[in-house]
Amino acid sequence: ARPLSGTLRPPSGRNIRSAKKDRRPQSVVDLEVEKSRRARAVRSSASLTDEAKRDVEAPLRRFRRSKRLFTGLAREEHSLARDEPPEAQAPEQEEAEAEAKDVTPAAPRRQLPPVKLLLSVFQGRPPVLLFTSPCNPEEKQSERIITSESHRWPSRAAVSEISFCHSGAVHRYNAVLNALSHSGLAEIGADSARWLLWWGGTPRPDALRDYSPYQKTNHFPGSWHLGRKDLLWRNVRRMQQKYPDGRFNITPQAFVMPGHRKFWDVAKEQEPKALWIWKPTNSSCGRGIKVISSSGQGLSAKAMSRLERKTGVVQRYIERPLLLRGYKFDLRLYVVVTSYDPLKAYLFAEGLVRLATMPYSSDPKSLAKRNMHLTNYSVNKLSSAYVKNVDMQAQKPSEQTPVGNEEEQPPSAQEDFDVEMDEELEGDVGEEGEAEGPLESEGSGDEEEEAQGNGSAEAQGTGSGSGGAGSSASKWSLKDLREYFAAEGLDYNLMMTRIKDLLVKTLISAEPEIVSAWHTGANFRCSGCSGSSKQPRAVGPNQTCFELYGFDVLVDETLKPWLLEVNTCPSLSSSSPLDKRLKTQLVADMLTLVGLCPAGFRDDYRRGSTTDIKARCVRSHNLESISACQLKDLGEAEWATILDAHDEYMRRGSFERIYPDADRLELEELFPTARYANSILSKWLREGGEKCFQAGNQHMRPKWLPSCIFRDAL
Repeated sequence: ARPLSGTLRPPSGRNIRSAKKDRRPQSVVDLEVEKSRRARAVRSSASLTDEAKRDVEAPLRRFRRSKRLFTGLAREEHSLARDEPPEAQAPEQEEAEAEAKDVTPAAPRRQLPPVKLLLSVFQGRPPVLLFTSPCNPEEKQSERIITSESHRWPSRAAVSEISFCHSGAVHRYNAVLNALSHSGLAEIGADSARWLLWWGGTPRPDALRDYSPYQKTNHFPGSWHLGRKDLLWRNVRRMQQKYPDGRFNITPQAFVMPGHRKFWDVAKEQEPKALWIWKPTNSSCGRGIKVISSSGQGLSAKAMSRLERKTGVVQRYIERPLLLRGYKFDLRLYVVVTSYDPLKAYLFAEGLVRLATMPYSSDPKSLAKRNMHLTNYSVNKLSSAYVKNVDMQAQKPSEQTPVGNEEEQPPSAQEDFDVEMDEELEGDVGEEGEAEGPLESEGSGDEEEEAQGNGSAEAQGTGSGSGGAGSSASKWSLKDLREYFAAEGLDYNLMMTRIKDLLVKTLISAEPEIVSAWHTGANFRCSGCSGSSKQPRAVGPNQTCFELYGFDVLVDETLKPWLLEVNTCPSLSSSSPLDKRLKTQLVADMLTLVGLCPAGFRDDYRRGSTTDIKARCVRSHNLESISACQLKDLGEAEWATILDAHDEYMRRGSFERIYPDADRLELEELFPTARYANSILSKWLREGGEKCFQAGNQHMRPKWLPSCIFRDAL
C-alpha cells in the first residue's frame, strides 16, 4: 500500500491467524494496509485446496465486517491509499455481494396505535394524552377524546414528538411499557431531550431546572424521607411532639438503631411481655425482619447483641391485628401525588389485601414462623399453602396484550448485607428452614418492598397451592375485602375514612423536606410564546414531578389503621391475573391524571385577549389577605392554580382525590409551613369548589375566566 504521509506506521506483519485476536485496527490506514496484505494472501492461495482456502478467507470476512465500523473517513482514505489493479477487486466485490445476501433484513419497526388526547373541560386550555389499559380498554367521556387520525388534531403538534425515555437504572415493568406503547408513545434514548416522560430513579434537584414545562419525571427529589423507615419515623415523631394530643398516632412506637438502643432497653424493661419487630432501614421483600420479645425469647445473647448493633428500626409489634378467617393481613394501597406545592394526592380505588399463609397466634413460641407473622408476598409465595388469585374479572377480555412474568432484580449491596446477617442469625433464631424470597421490586423499595426508596418486582408465585379467586386466594382485592366486611358486619367505610386521614398525615409529615429539595431545583420557566399570548402559569414552580407510593397499612381489631412503611418504588409486576389487571389500570389512569401535554399543543392553545386589568396580576393576594377576599376577586395566577386542580380532578379515572378535599380542610393547619398554593385550593373548596363552574353560578367566578364546556361529570 502507498503511504499517505510520513506519520503512517508500517504494516503490522501479523499473520492471518493472529488477526482473530484483534478485530479492530488502531487506525483507518492500518486497516487498509492490512486489507491489501490479506488480499495478496488470498490471490496467492489459488493453488490451495478448498479447505485451505476457507481457512484463509474466513478471517478476511470477519475483518471486512469490522471495517464497517469505520464509515465516512474510511471511504475517503480508501480511495487514496489503495493501489490494487481493478481486476483484483472483482472477487472481493463478488464476495461482498454474496455475503450481503446472507444478511437477514432488519425487522420493520412496529407501528404504534394512534395517539389519543383528552380535551380540557375549559375552553382554550391545552389537552393531555389519554392512556388506556390493554386489560381495561373502556373509555369514559368519549366526547372529550380525539385521536391523531381525527380532523380535530392540532396541526402544529407532531405525533413523532410524543415519546418517553426509560432509564436503565430502574426495572422495566410490563405494566408501564404496555400502557405507554398501547397509547402510541415511542421510546427514545436518554441522549434525546424531546421526551415527554422520563421514567427512572429519584432525580437530582438541579436536573429539574433543565426540564421544559411540559416534561415530567416519576419521582420527587427527596422522596426517601418517606421511603426510608428511619427517616419516616423521624418525620412522624417530630409531628407527634408538635401535636401531643394523638393526632399523629399513626404508626407504632419505634426506635432507630443503634443510636436509640438505650431508649429501647428502657421500653423493654417497662413492658417485659411486649413484642417487637426489627427491620432494616432500607431493605425489601421481608429481608432481615425479625419478630422478637422484650426478653429476647428465641434469640441467643450473641444473636441479640449482634442485632442491636445493626442499623435498622425496631417497631412495637401490633399483637392484636384484625384477622381474615384466622389469618393476619395487611393492605397495599396506591397513592399518587401530583404536586407537593400545593399538595394534591389521589388514592387508587383498588388495592391489594395480602394474607399470611399460616393461622395467626401471638404465642411467643411462634415468633420464628415467618409465614404467620409476615404478610410479604415474597415470603408467603414459597409456602405450599399459598393460593394465587386467578381473578375471574381479568379473564373477561378475550384478547389481551400478553404480559409476561417480571424478571427479578438482583439485590442491592445493602440487601446482600441483610441476607448475610440473616444467615448469621438463622441458627440462633430457628426459622424452621423458611427461605427468604427473591428480590421483588416493590420498592421503596417494596416488594422490592424497600430498597432504595425502596423498590421490587414480584415474581411468579411458586406455592404448590391451587389457584383461586376472590376470598379463597392468598391475595385479595379491596372489593373482596369490602364484601367480607359486609358479611361479617364490619364498618368498611369507617376503616377507609381513617386510612385516608392516615395517608394525608403521612404526606404532611414529610412535606417540608420534599418541598425543600423540589424547590432547590424549581423550574419557573413559562410555556408557549412570549408576550400576553402565553398560557398563564399557576402559583409555584412548574409541576415537573409526580410519584406513585405504595402504603403498607395494618388494621387492628378495633379497625384502627397503622402505617407500617411507605414504598417509593412499589412493584408493578404481574405475578397473577389480579396483579396484571390492577396494575395496568393503575399505570394508565396515573399517566392520564398527571397530564402529559406535548409542547406543540401548548403553543396551539393560547389565551384569548383579556380586558380586565385585574386578570393580568401575577398574584392578587397573600397568605394574610386571601381569607378575607371573595373567590371571584382572585387574580390570574390563583385561578390558574384552581383550573389546573379542577382539570386534573376531571381526568382522575379510578382515583379518588384525598387532598385537598372538602372533608379534610381542617388538616391544613397541620402543615409545618403554611403555603399560599394550599390556601388557594382550601378557599376554593370552602366556597363550593367545583360548584362554581356549574351553570347558574357565574357570580362565583370572574367574567374573564375560560368557560367550562364539559359539565356532565361535575
